[in-house]
Amino acid sequence: MSNQILICDTSAIIVLEKLGKLILLKELFDEVLITNEIKLEYGEYLPDWIKIEKPSDLLKSKILLLQLDPGEASAIWLALEKENPTLLIDERKGREIAS
Repeated sequence: MSNQILICDTSAIIVLEKLGKLILLKELFDEVLITNEIKLEYGEYLPDWIKIEKPSDLLKSKILLLQLDPGEASAIWLALEKENPTLLIDERKGREIAS
C-alpha cells in the first residue's frame, strides 16, 4: 500500500479548524504536510500530526511567488518534490498553476 500524502494550504487548515473537522485530514491521509510559510500564515497551534517540511530548493519556488502568495507557492513546490501527493489549495489561480 502506498503512503497517502496530503499537502495543504493555509485556507484549508483554517476552514477545517473552524468547522471542527481538521481531524479528517489525519483520518484520510497517512501524512499531512505543510511548509513553514503555511505555518506562519496560520499563526495558531497545530496538532503534532501535521508535519512541517521544507522544500529542497526554495529558490526555484520563488518563480511561483510572482503569481501566488508564499503559502501556496511553497505548497506547490513541496508537492512537486513528492511522489503522487494530494495538494489541497482553495484558490483557483493556485490550482491552475499547480496543474
